[in-house]
Amino acid sequence: MKVSKASSLRELSDSELVKQFREATLQNVPATEINDIKTINHLDDYTSAIYKELRSRGRESQNALLPLLEDDDINVRGAAASRVVDFEPNRAIPVLKAVESTPLGRAAASLARVALVRWEQKQAVS
Repeated sequence: MKVSKASSLRELSDSELVKQFREATLQNVPATEINDIKTINHLDDYTSAIYKELRSRGRESQNALLPLLEDDDINVRGAAASRVVDFEPNRAIPVLKAVESTPLGRAAASLARVALVRWEQKQAVS
């Protein structure tokens, strides 16, 4: 997968952005397994930029991530839920809890745990 520059993210449709988000998440798995910090950081920055672009377009665009909550890949479900929790906590939290408790995918479980803690901290401040 060729990673698009942030400026070109604006040119992509919501569905193309979601596809890029999914692909970057899948690429992050092998990078995590071999502890390739440079690639992990690059892909994390990229998925963050994609989410920022979707968020800038409004709620309908953010909703494009919702189908990823049911993706076949646990890492994709967890990554999507970690973003979706900000605007659809009732749908994202069960996914995060399921990902967190799975014996598969330590990276996915860690991401889910961090997302849950951050969301709980935001709720305590609100």
